[in-house]
Amino acid sequence: MNKFNNDTKIFINRNIELARRKKKSKRTATLLAFPILGSLGIHKFYLGKIGQGILYLIFSFLLIPTIISLFEFISYLSMSTEKFDTKFNPEYRYYNQFTITN
Repeated sequence: MNKFNNDTKIFINRNIELARRKKKSKRTATLLAFPILGSLGIHKFYLGKIGQGILYLIFSFLLIPTIISLFEFISYLSMSTEKFDTKFNPEYRYYNQFTITN
């Protein structure tokens, strides 16, 4: 049973570290969503939504992505860090609930 517990601790600790390295910053995403860069979809690329980022780039000349990015900027700005992590950092949110000390 001790081997199982130790292996479980090691597994969780590795995944916590991996999730921390992959974690997206709310502040960075909010700044990138500001209509100047947001209209080009830079925040979408940062958040790992490559397809949406490409659509923003393709339609950026129509100014539609600019309007959408303004709403996303306001949304990210008003969103709590907990809600942001739930939406964009699910692995971090999941593994962060385990606090393991050696």
